[in-house]
Amino acid sequence: MRGFLYFIPGLSAASADDIATLGLADVLGSFAFRGCSAGPAPDGAGGVVVASNDVPIGYHPDKQDWRDCGAFWIGWERDKMPDERDLRRDKTLPGIECELRTGCNWIIPPAAWLPRFATWDNSGCWVEELEPEYVAVAALGDRVREHLRILQGKEEGEPMTFAELLDIAVAYLALNYRIGKHEASALRLLTRESLEWIQAVCSFDPQEAAKCT
Repeated sequence: MRGFLYFIPGLSAASADDIATLGLADVLGSFAFRGCSAGPAPDGAGGVVVASNDVPIGYHPDKQDWRDCGAFWIGWERDKMPDERDLRRDKTLPGIECELRTGCNWIIPPAAWLPRFATWDNSGCWVEELEPEYVAVAALGDRVREHLRILQGKEEGEPMTFAELLDIAVAYLALNYRIGKHEASALRLLTRESLEWIQAVCSFDPQEAAKCT
């Protein structure tokens, strides 16, 4: 399977703690990765190349491209750039298909569709609450909804910056894909047009949509 490789300078082996410290646990899986030492590698010195279990591993500069990300490098096979199917998580959430720059449809869950559970509250009613792991990303969807209302003149305030919207787009892509800002950048995945689609999806409110029908 196609996928991204990560070169970590100065190490002969990488532990789960190393992966977490570099912020790569979500794209690699804390324990679902392998590593191999690399002699003179992308930085001209030595280190370790790591990848998820289903990705062929090694440092082959004649057929790979590498990009410096600061504390590590990200690489991929020159003629085998990973895409939507390669980066899809084993367990995905229901979502809406968005065609992004690569030409593939990426499945992005709206905030309103994120997993919830029912609890009995003190007022004697059943209420739905977000699963704890999705509270932060749902709040980002609320921010996008507010941003769109500001642009429409329905609320006052400062709209979000392009960079902030890109960060949110990556956060919603990461719900179903092993992807972060470095992977999205390597794929050249996000454009202003695709960003508009992602904003519309992650802020989608079925109750508001029902009012318009």
